[in-house]
Amino acid sequence: MRHALLERAVGTDLRSRQLAELLLSAWGGWTKDDVLELAKVLASNHGGMIAHALGDIGTPEAIEVLANDIRFADMGQSDYVLSKIGPRAVPYLFPLLEDPESARAAAGVITRMGAAASPFAETWSKLAADPDQQIKARLGALRGIAALGKTARGSTGRLHPLLAAPEEKLQLAAVDALLSAEDPAAIESIAGKCRPEAAPMDYYGWMHSTLCLQNIWRFGTNAAVAGPLLLPFLKSNSADERLMGAITFGVIGYRPASVPLRIALADADWRVVYAAARDLGRLRAAEAAPDLRVIANTHWLPEVRRIATASLDALDLPPETPAPALEPSKRSIYYNGTARGDFVDGYALDDLAPCAQEQWQWQSIDFGLPDRRRRQDPYTVTARLKRPPGLLTGVNHGEFGGSLTRRHSRSRSESAPSRRQYGSG
Repeated sequence: MRHALLERAVGTDLRSRQLAELLLSAWGGWTKDDVLELAKVLASNHGGMIAHALGDIGTPEAIEVLANDIRFADMGQSDYVLSKIGPRAVPYLFPLLEDPESARAAAGVITRMGAAASPFAETWSKLAADPDQQIKARLGALRGIAALGKTARGSTGRLHPLLAAPEEKLQLAAVDALLSAEDPAAIESIAGKCRPEAAPMDYYGWMHSTLCLQNIWRFGTNAAVAGPLLLPFLKSNSADERLMGAITFGVIGYRPASVPLRIALADADWRVVYAAARDLGRLRAAEAAPDLRVIANTHWLPEVRRIATASLDALDLPPETPAPALEPSKRSIYYNGTARGDFVDGYALDDLAPCAQEQWQWQSIDFGLPDRRRRQDPYTVTARLKRPPGLLTGVNHGEFGGSLTRRHSRSRSESAPSRRQYGSG
């Protein structure tokens, strides 16, 4: 029976092959003598469940098969099994780190191992810094350190000279490794490449010109040395670049930015004004009090007036005293994540109930959505009841539940308990 399944698992019919592979993965009792047959099954079903059988065997040969498999399927069971095997698998992953085509998959496995893989940091840093080693081995070592992240921080000192290496590939890989390990030595190298380009904003990926700013955020106030290199962002023709620049000065605590930030309070984009006002409070820029007072009293947006008032209150506080009102709101953190909580977007505004009429007025001008945009809520269905007369309304929130409400013609409404729904049906 098992032999027949092994034959089907390497056959030409996809469904038959997948079913056989699944049955074999649950068979159990595999030994080191079965590695060769299981390797053939995995080669026909990259990233398949049979990887668990190889992981249970756990011999060097089995681990090597798993490592080679992630060259073809970096998102599957092989990478998961390797991460569970832990440090024993790292030597088999290093050849993949040397190859730019497979480095990302191998790095992902090492990252998932966490601190368990950190002992390799010292060996890799020595390898990366050794000019007598082959360039591909040095690049592999730097990629490995980048995969280890902050756990490699104690071993990154000898990588600093690589920031000026004659080989551009080594320079870039060293910056990535130091950035991942949060070594401040990378700050000026990153900041030197941050230049406003007034490019259109990419909502999902942000602009290339500001991705480096987000990397600098990770260093907090240690990145203040990069401040002078970043001032041009406040003069960009792009409001998005001005915004990201303003946010950055508050995150890194660059006090000399107070002068251009005061000018930014007159920006036409409310997001820039919000970020600048918040920064001036965080920087305890007392000289900005008159400008902040104007914003607090006259700006058209309530949330901007409120942040300006909070900054005014913070000016009298010592620099080390927390100012909770100047920190990202829970709403902003919820939607953007902790690492991006400082973003100033619609989530920095109060969460208000939608306007049911879909009609608004601004400066005596009435406006609203075009008729084609107005449509009944597709998640709410209402039916009219005859006996007893009334309305039955159902609201569907998918996996988050829903409600069923019956409203009699001459009485109060009654709500049936909502039922939570699971799955995608």
